Amino acid sequence: MKFCGTITEVFPLMEMTINEKPSKKVEFLLEYESGQWPKNIVVEVWNDKVDNPNIIVGNRVAVEVNLKSRKMGDRYFNNITANRIDLVEDKVA
Repeated sequence: MKFCGTITEVFPLMEMTINEKPSKKVEFLLEYESGQWPKNIVVEVWNDKVDNPNIIVGNRVAVEVNLKSRKMGDRYFNNITANRIDLVEDKVA
């Protein structure tokens, strides 16, 4: 699935251990147009993709994502993980 929008917030880097291996994750808020009002989604990137130079507040990007859900207790949680992040238009300075 592909979204085009503007990065409005970048959250701090998270470092963790998963299956005894070190992992890194960065999440960012993407605002995209859908209908009459813009919508926001939180997109995550993992490990080698956290250093993507396009993840900057104000950048307009095209993001290809995988959607998945996981169950925790009686609830389901969605994850939106970016596979590719391409700059559409540079940040306006």
